[in-house]
Amino acid sequence: MQNVPFYSSYNALSRELPRRMASIEREEAVVVVEQIARDASFLHQFRPLLKCAPRTGTDPIILATHLGHTASGAALHLFYWPVGAATPIHDHTSWGVYQCVSGALLEERYARLDDGEQPETAHLRKRWRRRWNHWDGASTVGAYADGIHRIANHSRQPSLSLHMYGPRVDLLDGRDYDPSRDFVCDRIEEVPEVSFMNASLANSLIEKTV
Repeated sequence: MQNVPFYSSYNALSRELPRRMASIEREEAVVVVEQIARDASFLHQFRPLLKCAPRTGTDPIILATHLGHTASGAALHLFYWPVGAATPIHDHTSWGVYQCVSGALLEERYARLDDGEQPETAHLRKRWRRRWNHWDGASTVGAYADGIHRIANHSRQPSLSLHMYGPRVDLLDGRDYDPSRDFVCDRIEEVPEVSFMNASLANSLIEKTV
């Protein structure tokens, strides 16, 4: 069994995390995500940015991304979920861990029933549906069919969640599914080369402070 370290403080974690993310595994990622999510100083640095974020919307917004020392390791994302935001049913090319930092999110998990031999075809069945609050701890997914899910904010307030994903395979970020048509397709996204803060929200923040 992997020896999972515990960090004495968020400051200690933030110093060590860039190195650890090059080889971090899912069990340690759960510990890291849960520890960051509990630390008030982590959220405090984003409070000015949150004031500029829309209250309602259809899509989640990545407020910040941290890649550690290289883009070939794990990636840590802070997601902002306006009221009404939702993802399509999707999977990832790697394991994933996420936890609500504030608010609540609804997750639906799916099982794939076919063998994947037919191009652009997938048969899904809903396995479970659960509401996650910030005190519930982390939800984990495996790669591809071991982590098909959808996340949405159906509450009355915006939500925040912290996500860590293992290394991706080239530009393939995962696959999107449409059960109404038994359809699946690859999802291609550029891998960011550096850590960043969402540009449009950051620009709004700058405009409000100058």
